[in-house]
This record gives sequence, structure tokens and C-alpha cells, in this order.
Amino acid sequence: MAPAPSEPHEAACEVAPAPSGAIPLEIGNLAKLRELYIGYYNNYEGRIPLETRNLSSLVRLDAANCELSSEIPPEIGKLKKLDTLFLQVNGLTGSLTVELGSLLKNLTLLNLFKNKLHGAIPEFIRDLPNLEVLQLWQNNFTKWVRTFLTAPAPSEPRRSGAALVARALPDRLVDAETMGEDENLLA
Repeated sequence: MAPAPSEPHEAACEVAPAPSGAIPLEIGNLAKLRELYIGYYNNYEGRIPLETRNLSSLVRLDAANCELSSEIPPEIGKLKKLDTLFLQVNGLTGSLTVELGSLLKNLTLLNLFKNKLHGAIPEFIRDLPNLEVLQLWQNNFTKWVRTFLTAPAPSEPRRSGAALVARALPDRLVDAETMGEDENLLA
């Protein structure tokens, strides 16, 4: 069940009960929608529709655990008000593109864990000014951008499961162990 909107003029929408198949393209007609919850108890599959780019008022998108299996469309980056993006526990593929990151400046939470994403973790993540929570574990990322992580000094205690220690990430972001360095293919 979707949480109640915090303001009387806000709109929240939860698609239920348990629809299945592709996410309806008509979702793009809901331009004033602020929160969209299509995850968890739904049986959606396939791709995130490009039409989501029309949801110009959207601040929260939750499409977690939907069996989505495409790449994350760069059009999500057009959602300039988006501050929370839950896409975890899907089968999303591809890499995180610069186009996606260049426009998501309001993100405070980005959950992409348990997908099939690959490639380097891009520098734009470091530059998201409001990001507080970042979860990337259980993907197929192959390397960190060098400015993110460096090898720990010999005097530093080794953290369980983490061979690298965050150095250049802003203090507000979680450490390498929490971000899932040990559950990706990082070199």
C-alpha cells in the first residue's frame, strides 16, 4: 500500500492488485504524479517504458522486485525532481550511463542492488550532490572509477569482505563494504 501523501495537493498512486505483463505505456500520461509504486507485489516484467520521461513531477519511483529485464533508460534522467529511485531486485542489464547521471542531481537514494548491471561504476555517482544512500551490491560491476577508491594503507584495519576503502567519495555516502565491493566483480 502506498503511503499517504504528506500534503493534501500531492498525489500518490499504487497500481494494484497484482497486475502483470509490461508496465502500461499510458503511465506517461500521469504528468502530475509525484510518487509511483509499482514494485514488490506486482508482476511486471520487461522494460521501464520510455514514457516515464513525461512524469515531470515525480519525486519517488519504486519499481523494485518487478522482474524488469532491460537497460535503465537514460530518459529516467529527465525526471529532474526525482529524489528516490528504487530499482533493486530486478534483472536490469547494461551500464550506468552519463546521460542518466547528468540529470539526477536531486537523488538522495539510489538502490540498484541485485540486478545484472555491468561496467565501471561511473564518476557521476560521486558528483550527485544530495546522494545519501547508494546500494549497488550483487551486480556485475567490473571496476571502480579510480577517484572513488584506493587500496587501504597497511596500518588500516581490513574490513570484513572489503579490499578497498572509500577515499574520494563524500563522507555522506556509505563505505565500500556497504556499497557491495565484495559482491561485484571489481578489480
